Amino acid sequence: MSLKRGDYAVILLSLLVISAFAVQVYSQDLHPTVVCIESRGTEWVYPIDEDRLVTVAGPHGDTIVEVKDGMVRFKESPCPHHTCSLRGWMKNPGEWAACLPNEVMLSVEGGDDGGIDAFNL
Repeated sequence: MSLKRGDYAVILLSLLVISAFAVQVYSQDLHPTVVCIESRGTEWVYPIDEDRLVTVAGPHGDTIVEVKDGMVRFKESPCPHHTCSLRGWMKNPGEWAACLPNEVMLSVEGGDDGGIDAFNL
């Protein structure tokens, strides 16, 4: 049995359709990067790619967290030394900062860190 032109066309079309689906599935970001803000037992999660200002009330007053251009930082805080604000901008998963006097924790989570998912012996 030999293949004809139409057979080759169907095989080529099938390979193109399968390749298109594979590219679409594997190019999706399954682990989007998010900003996590924690304070006094409450947690807020926001996409890091949407600009916003978040006001978090703490025991010493309001802490303002800024999310801008895919990065996040403590913009203002009522703490005495402003160590949290000096931390600067964060954008990579795993980075974090805390305003201990005002009890606010800020972290960047998600993304594909390329780490080990499992270990088998």
